[in-house]
Amino acid sequence: MRIAVPEQALKTYNYKGAAVELVERPETVYAGRVLHAKSLEDGLDGDFGARLEKERLEDFGRVAGQVRPERDIHISINFWRPGKAALGFVFAREVTTQEQPKGVDVYEMPASLFLRMYSDRAAAKLLGKEACEPWELFAYFRQKIMPKLGFVMAENGAQEIEIYGPGSHARGWAYVPVQRKQRRLLFGFKRKSAPLHGAAQS
Repeated sequence: MRIAVPEQALKTYNYKGAAVELVERPETVYAGRVLHAKSLEDGLDGDFGARLEKERLEDFGRVAGQVRPERDIHISINFWRPGKAALGFVFAREVTTQEQPKGVDVYEMPASLFLRMYSDRAAAKLLGKEACEPWELFAYFRQKIMPKLGFVMAENGAQEIEIYGPGSHARGWAYVPVQRKQRRLLFGFKRKSAPLHGAAQS
C-alpha cells in the first residue's frame, strides 16, 4: 500500500493566451487495461476502440485502491518516439496498491517533470480549432511550446498522459514529460540544468 502524493505546481507560462503549467509528479501506479503494439503499423492488440468502450467501466469497477476523486487516465506509451520502442496505450485509474484482481493490469510511471495544459477553448485556438481533445495537444507541445520554453522530452520512462474527470470526458488535461535542454558553455562543453525539487532526470 502506498500513499498518493499530489503533484506539485512549479511555474505557469502564458503561451499565446493559453496557460501552460510546469508540474512535478511523483512516481505513480495505475491499474486498468494495458494494450501493446510493436509499431504503429501493427496496431494495438485486439479491437482497441471496441475494447476501450466495452471494457472501461468493467475494468474500473474491479480496480482496487482507487485514488479519490476517481479520474480516468489515458497513457500513450512511446508514441512520440515511433520506431525506437514498443508502443502501447493504457486506460486506467491512479491507485494506492499494486495488488489488483486477476485480469487488471498495473502500470508504473516514474517521477518526472511535466508540462500540462487544459483542453479548453484557449488551447484549441492554438490548433486553429473551436474545441480539441487533450491528446491533440501532444504534438503541439513537442513542436511549438517545448522549444519556446526550453524543454525537450524526458528520457526517464515517463509518458504522455491524458487526465479526465471526475465524470466528464468533454475536456481534460494533457501532460507531456519534459526535462530542460542542455545548456552550452564556453569551449563547446555542455551541462544539464540541475533537476527541480529532485525530479527524475535522464
